[in-house]
Amino acid sequence: MLSIFAMVIATLAVALLASRAEGSVVAPASAFAIMWAGYVASALLFVTDVEVLRMGLVWIWLSVVTVYLGAILGGAFVAPPAVRTPRVGVLGVTWLRRFSAAAVLVGLADIVAAFAARGFSFTSIFSWLVISQVSGLYRADTFSGEVSTSILERLVFIALLLGAIYGGMLFRLARRRSDYLLGLATVFVVSALHALYGSRMGVLYGGSLWIAAYLAVHVSLSDGRGVSVRFVLRLGIAAVVILLGLSTLAQALRYSATVKDLNWLRMLSNPFGFVAAFGIWFDAHGLDPAAPYYGARIFRRLYEFVGIRHELQSSIEVGFMESNIYTGFRDLIEDFGLAGSLCATTLFGFVGRLSFGATVGGRLNAVPWLVLVYGVALTSFASGLLSYTTPAAAVVLFILTFGLMPPVVEHDVVAAAAREPEVAG
Repeated sequence: MLSIFAMVIATLAVALLASRAEGSVVAPASAFAIMWAGYVASALLFVTDVEVLRMGLVWIWLSVVTVYLGAILGGAFVAPPAVRTPRVGVLGVTWLRRFSAAAVLVGLADIVAAFAARGFSFTSIFSWLVISQVSGLYRADTFSGEVSTSILERLVFIALLLGAIYGGMLFRLARRRSDYLLGLATVFVVSALHALYGSRMGVLYGGSLWIAAYLAVHVSLSDGRGVSVRFVLRLGIAAVVILLGLSTLAQALRYSATVKDLNWLRMLSNPFGFVAAFGIWFDAHGLDPAAPYYGARIFRRLYEFVGIRHELQSSIEVGFMESNIYTGFRDLIEDFGLAGSLCATTLFGFVGRLSFGATVGGRLNAVPWLVLVYGVALTSFASGLLSYTTPAAAVVLFILTFGLMPPVVEHDVVAAAAREPEVAG
């Protein structure tokens, strides 16, 4: 146990070094290290046999270190930050309201339609018993193969995930109380609809993209520096509530129609089985991985679209539950091998540093890429953000549409070189 505790301390040390190198504790490399230090420490509350996880946790630490090294390399290509006076773009916020409101209305309409398709009235959406029954029916149909997700439903999911991104931005840039409520509504609607279908991963992706957008706009608005400990704690608590709380709600809906007494502790501990599953797998197979899949895990749906399909990982017992999710680190290893996996995490740190530096420098077109970086980091403990069609499509649409909007943050920028005092002589 002491060795695992030392690993958490070592990961926090990387976070400290990264925050100094990048100039902010919310910079991607630092935030990634903090997240994994907290996740590993929390997972140990549920894991009974930590010895079998030791090698896996060492690999996670090495991956965190390479993200930091990539950030150092990226820093060499980042121009010195300029003095700027950021302010909220009024017209841009107006468009955020419109996008967010449209997503909420689409989500609510789809929820009502889901109940109507099962023969329930509008008022039944306020009954937990009916909600659990509808969720159980959709879950059963999906697994039996009787019902497949239609193209229209996928488009709705994409719209809601895109709405969650814009909602997270709106919440950070809110100018009135209704903006806060509307921004929060986007993440709760996308989570509610995915929970209705029994999809905890959909809840994870919606919540992660919302948080990623909030954080990216915060960097653009405040330049990422001067972030207080209070802000980090507040953001961490919000992330736990959104990602863990809503994920537990999705599981409760999934099982309450068929299980009389819900095991709340088991559902609460479910996400922490992912790192345990990775540790057990890495201890047995990690140092001798099979032939690489060359991206077929990270971009699974894209490969399946062109006819390349690999068998999904099966569930394994981790001591306190079963899990068929092994974190993004197994996907990287299976895709690129051990050396290739570390190269991928180095590249991630490099791209994260560039997007963060550009956003701090006042380049608004870098914000979507920073959202992607934060989103990938936040979902790394589960399945990758880009391995599913709908979140990947939502991110692509966000990158394409963000540049067409009026600026949500406006800057008065003075180049760093222009601020240097003249030297007499």
